[in-house]
Amino acid sequence: MSKKLFLFDLDGTLINSKEDIANSVNLLFRKFGIRKKSLEEITGFIGQGVISLLEKSFPHANETEIKTVFLPLFEKIYSENMTKKTKLYLGVADIFKKINPKNQKVGVITHKPKCFSVRILQNFGIYEHLFMCLGGDELQRKKPHPEGIFRIMEAAKVSPQETVFMGDSGEDMEAGKAASVTTVAALYGFRPAEELLRFKPDYLASKFRDFFKFKLI
Repeated sequence: MSKKLFLFDLDGTLINSKEDIANSVNLLFRKFGIRKKSLEEITGFIGQGVISLLEKSFPHANETEIKTVFLPLFEKIYSENMTKKTKLYLGVADIFKKINPKNQKVGVITHKPKCFSVRILQNFGIYEHLFMCLGGDELQRKKPHPEGIFRIMEAAKVSPQETVFMGDSGEDMEAGKAASVTTVAALYGFRPAEELLRFKPDYLASKFRDFFKFKLI
């Protein structure tokens, strides 16, 4: 059955952004004389938003330090580096060629702040084709709560049966299941496959292009 609304997580699903995120964290470490961490270690911190990323990067810092010291510095560093190595996964741009814009829409739901998400999506010429993009700072209840999915479905006037959500984390799968939409697990993303598989996603994608094999469009 062809769907009418296609929703995607951003980091690890539509874009491979881990190098720019890791480099930005390491640049922040340098400011405080902290030894840099590997790409693999910092990638393991990604997936639950920037506050979570900083809490895991600076485990001895308190909440006030995270929000008033590290967060502003990280946001400045990341804003200057977020499109240096970030790339679209192969096939992402093709979705806009395959959907029927008259009755099919594409949206993004991400933990990433809206301003960063928009800039990155604009950089790849995608933002103007989206029906809606919800950043983590726009949602009162972030994933795994399905608020973002419900908001876009309501705006698009579609049902859960007409909607699919693709993401690379357990939180994405949990949100999709809670909203009763079709779920696609991006196993090529940043999180371990077992984290996603325990939610029994409807489809498994080992690369983004697998999405087109599922006959959802």
